Amino acid sequence: GVAGKGKPFGDWWTFTKRYCDGHDSRYGYKADGATNISELSERLRASIYLRRDKSQVLSDLPEKQRQFLYVPVPAETKAELREIEKQRAKDKKEGRPEADMLAVTKAFHAAGRGKAEAAEVFIEEFADTDKKLIVFANQISLQQRLFEKSKELGMLPAKISGEDSSTARDAAVQRFQNDPACKLIVCSLKAAGVGLTLTAASDVLMVEQDFVPATLDQAEDRAHRIGQRDAVNVVYLIAESTIDEQVAELIEARRKTASDLSKPITAGLFNKKDGADAN
Repeated sequence: GVAGKGKPFGDWWTFTKRYCDGHDSRYGYKADGATNISELSERLRASIYLRRDKSQVLSDLPEKQRQFLYVPVPAETKAELREIEKQRAKDKKEGRPEADMLAVTKAFHAAGRGKAEAAEVFIEEFADTDKKLIVFANQISLQQRLFEKSKELGMLPAKISGEDSSTARDAAVQRFQNDPACKLIVCSLKAAGVGLTLTAASDVLMVEQDFVPATLDQAEDRAHRIGQRDAVNVVYLIAESTIDEQVAELIEARRKTASDLSKPITAGLFNKKDGADAN
């Protein structure tokens, strides 16, 4: 009914109600869910959307696998998280819902810092393999701590942060890629998560997560790209009994939704389409 020329899915309200669980809430209209995904996938494919996944386009690329390593956080982190949750409950009771997201962000960062010691242990054990490792983190203080730890271990690390110039970033990439003695690179998830080639390593350590799956997937693929000869192993450190666990579950659910929505078309269908276009 509402869909017209150039609008195969109708207006924004129609689309979000049908496919994003759009509904009125206490704080206004919310549309952050995923509903009727199979139907949307079929309609996308029938009208405007075609997709090949990496396994079809780059058939010779080695596999990529994820591991989730659940680690305990220290007592001081637990205490910090309790204080954040106490303040969050107080703000909610006093009618300050705008403070909720700030509390979530604080808890997320606290959980990240709480994984520092576990990350150091992982790096120390990894150093014995004599392989190269890519380490991703969000917080500058955490990036610097892990950089210093790897220096102490004699891994001659490189580092890419959001404060680096493009020249410094390129130099760090080249050293990691070409210097056999440089065994580790510490990367900002946002600053180094796209556009770089770090195929000298096939191991990735995600010390911190992000709320958006694509951000993490892009970071993983700094190693999993053309030029990689080995299977890529990505290890996620997850802080036990914290918001970190909830974020991990959210990310996997969003990955599944994205996968269900855009299931790759078989090579046969593309061959058929390519043949039709050629005629």
